[in-house]
Amino acid sequence: RNENAQTIMTFTKIMREPGEIEIVLGNNLFLWAHGSGIDLAYHGDNMASFSLDLGNSQNNLPASVSLTEEEEEAAEEAEEAAEEAAEAAEEAADDAQDAAEDAAEEAEEAAEEAQEAAEEAEE
Repeated sequence: RNENAQTIMTFTKIMREPGEIEIVLGNNLFLWAHGSGIDLAYHGDNMASFSLDLGNSQNNLPASVSLTEEEEEAAEEAEEAAEEAAEAAEEAADDAQDAAEDAAEEAEEAAEEAQEAAEEAEE
């Protein structure tokens, strides 16, 4: 949710996925719907379809898909937040990888020391 109490969902659709209808270079039919609140529920009349010709620069998008200035700003903010979260996650993953490598190195050194101590004890 953003500061305007709006829930914003973004996603990526891969053009060719197993078990899904392929998005083609040419005419594609898409569906959209939205609810009136933040709960997962039936969308009522807030739904429609639109065609999008990915092989043509003249697309047939309905006016109802256009965003208000506020929605565009919210979408930009959501995209920026997602990019920041992705960067933070990547940094955290790098830090975790470094820590794991350090721990593995320390464990290997401890194992070598234990092996040497065991060999000395046998003598």
